[in-house]
Amino acid sequence: MPKIKNKKLKKEALIKKVDPKKAQKKVVVSLPPKRKLLKKKVEAPVLLPPNQARILLESIDGWKITDDHKMIYREFILRNFKAAVDLIDRIAVIAQKDNHHPDMHLTQYRNLRIGLTSHDLGGLSNNDLQIAQKINKLPKKLNHY
Repeated sequence: MPKIKNKKLKKEALIKKVDPKKAQKKVVVSLPPKRKLLKKKVEAPVLLPPNQARILLESIDGWKITDDHKMIYREFILRNFKAAVDLIDRIAVIAQKDNHHPDMHLTQYRNLRIGLTSHDLGGLSNNDLQIAQKINKLPKKLNHY
């Protein structure tokens, strides 16, 4: 077996179990063919008619619609201040991910009201209902009387 002076080639030969005579200095890296970036189609939110919004909202527990049919909301009475802030933090994660931000009002240290509307449309869209469903799935430390 001939001596290999280059340590890198020697190591390559041992790892790949290649004959040291055939070990090469160049390493060829094959890259996948260039692909065009596919742009994900994102549908623009559409304003829901009041009747349709009311019907769809019936399937989402705890949420109500305002008299003008431009916002849905839900009120929580949480166990304490920390539980309220924890829920706000969890909602914030959803809102950032979906780029759809609710109005949140914390009063009397544990009463939280969440309001959802599509501000740019001036009313309700499917985005509002989807966020409401996600909020309903979050763990909550509610006050139990």
